[in-house]
Amino acid sequence: SNSSYYVATNGNDSNPGTQSAPWRTIQHAADTAHAGSTVYVRGGTYEELVRINVSGNANDGFITFKSYPGEIAVLDASRFTPQGRQGVLTIQDQSYVRVEGFEIRNFRTAEHRLAPLGINVMGSGSHIELLKNNVHDIQQTFPGRDKPGSGGNGFGIAVYGTNAKAPITDLIIDGNEVHHLKTGSSESLVVNGNVTNFRITHNTVHDNNNIGIDVIGFERTAPDPAVDQARDGVVSHNLV
Repeated sequence: SNSSYYVATNGNDSNPGTQSAPWRTIQHAADTAHAGSTVYVRGGTYEELVRINVSGNANDGFITFKSYPGEIAVLDASRFTPQGRQGVLTIQDQSYVRVEGFEIRNFRTAEHRLAPLGINVMGSGSHIELLKNNVHDIQQTFPGRDKPGSGGNGFGIAVYGTNAKAPITDLIIDGNEVHHLKTGSSESLVVNGNVTNFRITHNTVHDNNNIGIDVIGFERTAPDPAVDQARDGVVSHNLV
């Protein structure tokens, strides 16, 4: 059903998630929202790493997570250290998920084995939309960047199709700003591996210290070389 839920910094996860009795964490919404619903996150700073564990579907529609109109919800990872390869916001093996209008910031490490990401989409799935988000200050500061293979990796928005049998498909990355990253050997905005039918449009990518927008294959992201390449996409109207 087309219901709305609310998250606010003065909420409580035991609340019903209504506008007058909102939840406290985006993670709680990302565990419990259902197909066709919209989660409005009120303005303020949320110190959490969020993994979206719910999917919409073709019948009931998307699950939308978005900043409340006129306000900016900030996911701030300043107090976290990446555990391996980790995003501030992760979507793994989900479908019909839309993320819109968030500020995602301040995930940093100097340990070259760790990889911080702003938005991390991986696995397989269809109908993922990343719209009008502001991703900045995701920083891998390991100093070995200029020696091939020794630099660390960091990413602003990364979509990795890692499933050989099913792609990440029907992907829209539109209207995002991705900036002030230190990406080590990596990319500010990237689709890699088994990713198909994607649109990367109207994004602004600036003040990053390595690659801007990349569409990649053959890095062993998907375990079958036949599908280990992002393909059938449109990249247009971006400013890099």
